[in-house]
Amino acid sequence: MGLRFIIGRAGSGKTTRCMEEIIEKGKAGGRQVLIVPEQFTSQTERDFIRQRQAEGIAAAKERGVRFGRRRIPMSEDFEALAQDWWYGRISAVQAGKKLGISRITFKNRAEEWGAAEGLGKRLVRRL
Repeated sequence: MGLRFIIGRAGSGKTTRCMEEIIEKGKAGGRQVLIVPEQFTSQTERDFIRQRQAEGIAAAKERGVRFGRRRIPMSEDFEALAQDWWYGRISAVQAGKKLGISRITFKNRAEEWGAAEGLGKRLVRRL
């Protein structure tokens, strides 16, 4: 086979077709010489890296590895403060200060608590 050009619009599957043919001929033991643009090789390398990375993350998750920051443990006062905040008796800033956490962390955890309690959406926005 001589020189062959594969042309088509972006996203038409040119790269996929090339990769499939390379794999096919490699399995058959055929000898091949590839002349590819630099963009193709760097994109292929990135794709391989992403694939290996995704496989590694999946394997780690199967082993029970958790990613991200650890959750801040809440004190025993949290539920009472969350309830007070939910019904508008205290602000998130005040509740956060009492617990020693930021207002954003308090609001996120209090909203999770409210959803778990089946309270729906919080209607009171501010004091």
